[in-house]
Amino acid sequence: MPDVAVLGLGLMGSAVANAFVEAGHDVTVWNRSPERSDAFRDRARVAASCRDAVVSSPVIITTMVDYAAAEEVLATVADLLVGRVVVNLISGTPQSARAMQTLVTAYGAAYLDAAIPGYPRDIGNEQFGVYVSGPAPLWERHRELLTSLGGANVHTGEDIGDAALTEMLIFAFYMPAMAAFLEAAALATSASVGASRRVGMKRVDQRCMGKTGTFRPRAVDCAGVGDEDFILNREDRREEDGAAKGAMMWVRGNCAAVCCI
Repeated sequence: MPDVAVLGLGLMGSAVANAFVEAGHDVTVWNRSPERSDAFRDRARVAASCRDAVVSSPVIITTMVDYAAAEEVLATVADLLVGRVVVNLISGTPQSARAMQTLVTAYGAAYLDAAIPGYPRDIGNEQFGVYVSGPAPLWERHRELLTSLGGANVHTGEDIGDAALTEMLIFAFYMPAMAAFLEAAALATSASVGASRRVGMKRVDQRCMGKTGTFRPRAVDCAGVGDEDFILNREDRREEDGAAKGAMMWVRGNCAAVCCI
């Protein structure tokens, strides 16, 4: 019997299914638009229907566009869910997660809710992690399987809404930070600050910006980096270089880097 069935093969769902395949798991995939499954025909079991996918595996991963879509799909296989585990990988609210838990447990299945604080390209990276909430024993039982999605997964708590809440808190920072970045880039452009300079010296950029190319704020230890490393001189301005590509925020003793590539 395959280890896991992935329902939904959009950009994120395909990345999730691929991560399980790459980790060596037996995987069943299904998508409402069958052509989305073509890329997996030689690498996984492609189910002919949602019922076929669910009956094939003890763990069901839902990666639909939203909770409503997942609820609609699961309602069609409600009689097959008894004794299985549903892991939902959809962004939403704590209220949506609790409603999904009520629905799934009424069908006789166990339930974990999870949030993905990243992009499809992050899935499977050892430094990346998803937020998972739900009963601790259930999390521990499936922790190794879910490690296929990222090496830094976090069990946020037993309250099923904790993963969604954590993601909402991240986005509460992310969206204003993105707006601040655009404001900083516009200011840099108006002042003819060159893209090659960004904000700060190159060595600070290398130490604090990270190398993943993913827009993800992270606090890092930058002790010993002096204020002078963040000074822009007039000769550093280059009109021909275009808009600045990054913004750096300095806090004495530490720095938080926000990069967008």
